Amino acid sequence: MIAQHHEARFSVQTYLICLSIIMLISFIAFILLWKTQKEKKVKSQAEQIIIGENTHSSLLAVNNDEIIVQHDDDNKQEKFTRKTIIYLIIILWTSVLLIGCIPSINSYSLNPYGASTFHYVIILCQCCYPFVSLIASLSPKLFNVSTIGIIISTISGTLAFFYIFLTAYLSPCSPYVDEWIGKYIIAILWALVYLIFYYERIVLGNYFNKTSGHRGLFWYGLLTQAGAFIGALFIFILTSFDVFKERDLCTNYNCH
Repeated sequence: MIAQHHEARFSVQTYLICLSIIMLISFIAFILLWKTQKEKKVKSQAEQIIIGENTHSSLLAVNNDEIIVQHDDDNKQEKFTRKTIIYLIIILWTSVLLIGCIPSINSYSLNPYGASTFHYVIILCQCCYPFVSLIASLSPKLFNVSTIGIIISTISGTLAFFYIFLTAYLSPCSPYVDEWIGKYIIAILWALVYLIFYYERIVLGNYFNKTSGHRGLFWYGLLTQAGAFIGALFIFILTSFDVFKERDLCTNYNCH
């Protein structure tokens, strides 16, 4: 078979420039949203002080000699606990793998198993997030935070990612590349990585919203973007040094 490639509609440089512009717009919107929320919070606090001067404030006596003004956000933690910091690190790690690394190596990991496997797995993975979100809305109790559960799922997802990374590294002769079982293994592991990490992100997102409010969600979003950048940069460096080699579907390889 002879490979025939269609002429590109635009150059790689144009693609990267457009992608950079989109990311820059997202970053600017994120900063503006953060600043707007911060200014609203300061304004709201100032209004509460003015109202408090003219009306009776709700006071709570503590130890008979301390008086504190009650706020609606008393249940929000001012400082992150050790557990919260661990969860933030997990968010960073899952972002590195799920958003930064995996989309960058899908062609190296899936192409050796055939074009059909590539397309079906990509479609399957795109359905994982809506599926997990639907389950979360129907059965919220399944998404309660459990430290042991989060750690086990993180380890499981990471191990599955390492196998996916191995298939990309060994491309074009990935494990079980010419056997039917190889297609099922790689498809199942790709789906598991997406399901596990999306599950974690929804669980931890709800946790930060309940315990830390806007501040927790801000760090959740910030570490998500940082993880995506780190993962993409890591794969970009490996690709620049030709660590990965894509399999040509029209070429016969002797992988035995």
